[in-house]
Amino acid sequence: MGIKRLFSYFKPLIVETNISEFKGMHLGIDGMAWLYQAFFGFHEYDETNPIALIRIIERKISLLENAGIKVV
Repeated sequence: MGIKRLFSYFKPLIVETNISEFKGMHLGIDGMAWLYQAFFGFHEYDETNPIALIRIIERKISLLENAGIKVV
């Protein structure tokens, strides 16, 4: 599933920045992308412990909040 080479179309529009530039802002997150990464992408996921999925996502949110970004 997906669109082949989609990223290459948007690459000229992408500007790399430091996460600290978003300090004090509100950030909306599409949780499905993080769930997908947690379920299929991370080697630390343990099928016998589904709470591990939630912990992976909590860690991502915590990193943003520690940078001063409000996640809604």
